Amino acid sequence: MFESVRKRRYTDRGVRKMLTRYAQAAGITRSMSPHKWRHFLFTWLKKEGIEDALIQPYSGHATRQSLEI
Repeated sequence: MFESVRKRRYTDRGVRKMLTRYAQAAGITRSMSPHKWRHFLFTWLKKEGIEDALIQPYSGHATRQSLEI
């Protein structure tokens, strides 16, 4: 999903480090895994009124019904 400046994928460890750095900058003290951030993002998009049809391709789920879970 993310591509580095060197046109390579970030490692799992690299993504975790970035998220930790951004969380600290935002004043978030709770530990947040990439999966929790992902869940938070899709929940927030739903609350903002974004349609499932627009969220589903980014979620990686095969159907819109799986977003409801």
